[in-house]
Amino acid sequence: MLKNNYINQKNSIFFPGALLLFWLIGMIFLMEPSPLKTPHWLVETLQSMLSLSEPNARIFATMVLRGFGIGMIGVLLAGALRAYPLIWSGPLVMILTPVLALSVKWIQYGYFPLRIQIFFIVTVALFGALSGLSLHRSGIAIVVMVMFVVGLFAWGVSTGISDDLDEAARATGIFLL
Repeated sequence: MLKNNYINQKNSIFFPGALLLFWLIGMIFLMEPSPLKTPHWLVETLQSMLSLSEPNARIFATMVLRGFGIGMIGVLLAGALRAYPLIWSGPLVMILTPVLALSVKWIQYGYFPLRIQIFFIVTVALFGALSGLSLHRSGIAIVVMVMFVVGLFAWGVSTGISDDLDEAARATGIFLL
């Protein structure tokens, strides 16, 4: 009985842990959602629903997509540690999620994030950690959430503009900074 419990605990940690590792690697090497690549129909939907201008709707959609990507780190980390009691895994998830998110973005950007980026990353990472902890004992709910966010994130990264325009916008942003 004890051996079966150990095997079940090991398996319940391995799969979400592997998903977390793949997610972190994907976030490092894949391009994050860009305002210029946001699907046009989403921008129009946000404009009509929230009465936003086109640039504001683009930035809002991009921030939501980026937030889901960063928040998923907390959900997956909570899923990886769900075999352990919440009294131990809860604080660990709340501490490690922002550290992992900042580390991923540091590697991805090639520089330590700016103050406003740090605020956004940490805030969204903590909301993701809280979401993951709220689903602590429900493996199916975590799987559904992961599938939804992976699909949403992959859809938001899709290219909708030319790379030349994207590079020109990045160069302008760097020049302005």
